[in-house]
Order: sequence, then C-alpha cells, then structure tokens
Amino acid sequence: MKQHKIRAVHAKKFVVTTDSKHNYPVAEHKLDGDFTAEAPGKKWVSDITYIRTGNCWDNAVAERSFKTLKVEHVYRYRFADREHAGITIFEWIETGYNQHRRPSALGNLSITEFNEITQIKYAA
Repeated sequence: MKQHKIRAVHAKKFVVTTDSKHNYPVAEHKLDGDFTAEAPGKKWVSDITYIRTGNCWDNAVAERSFKTLKVEHVYRYRFADREHAGITIFEWIETGYNQHRRPSALGNLSITEFNEITQIKYAA
C-alpha cells in the first residue's frame, strides 16, 4: 500500500450527540418515512430537522449524506481554513457525489441524471 501511496480509511467511533430523554414538546412525524415527492422541491430534509421538529426520523436521509461526506472526504484531510474546506467540500459534492453516487431511491441514477430527467418531466 505504501508503494502505491494508498491507505485504509477508518471510520471514526460513533458518539451519541442526541438527548432523546427530554421534556420538550415533540412535533408530529410529518414525513413518516415517506421521502418520495410528487415533484422536485416538495420535500426537504436537513440535519437540523431533529432540532426543529423533535423527530429524529425525518432527517435520516440527510444524516446518511453527511456521514458519507465526512467519511469519504472530510476525515481524510486537514484543511488550512474554513474557506479551503468549503471549496473542497463543494467540489466533492458537485464533481463526485452528485455525478457518481447512485442511490437506489433514485432508481440507481446519479443525482445529476435524476435531476435532468425530472426537470424535463416537470418542464413539460
């Protein structure tokens, strides 16, 4: 591996950061695990969903994307500053993740391919 300048990538240990045992109000489960939408832009998820809604299941899709970003990109580098991190993360998403990742939820199309198809479908 040293000769080919490659190395193993180890996932970081999981750390629990969510306190589910609280007395704060909990919002209703709006998506109920149904992430399909009738048109682009109708359902959005974010890693802040739990804080806003109190429902940890509505942000599962975003959490998976952020985990992939961290393991496949962020943890592999030491960034000089936030600007450098922002630029490389943007490049990773736009030239790697969106072009090559093929989620089964999108019919095994890349995100870019799926967006092109749906734009044509909903433009008509």
